[in-house]
Parts: sequence; structure tokens; C-alpha cells
Amino acid sequence: MTWFIFAGDMLVMLFMVGLVIWVFMVTPDDEIDASAEIPLHDEEYESDLLSGPALKEEAGVSHG
Repeated sequence: MTWFIFAGDMLVMLFMVGLVIWVFMVTPDDEIDASAEIPLHDEEYESDLLSGPALKEEAGVSHG
């Protein structure tokens, strides 16, 4: 039974590795680079979200 579970786990891992390899082969390099930089620009996105009109309305600040 242990070997059956181990073999199934290895097949799942093989599928996941194959999926990652396929995605990286199909996706253009500039798109991969752009998605890899998303965590590096969190501060910019966070400041945009914090200064948005929805947050000001929530805080009770008038638009006038």
C-alpha cells in the first residue's frame, strides 16, 4: 500500500513539473519577466490602493 501511495505521489509531482515546464515553454519571456516583478512593486500598488476614491469614501472624506 505504501508503494502505491508513493507511486501516485510521484505521478502527481511529474504532472506538476511537466505543467510548469509547458507553461514556461509556451509563455513569452517578457510576460514571465513582468509577472516575476510583481512582488517587487507591491509598495507602488499598495499606495495606489490606499489613495483610491473608495478608501476615501470609506473614511468619510468628501470629494468636494
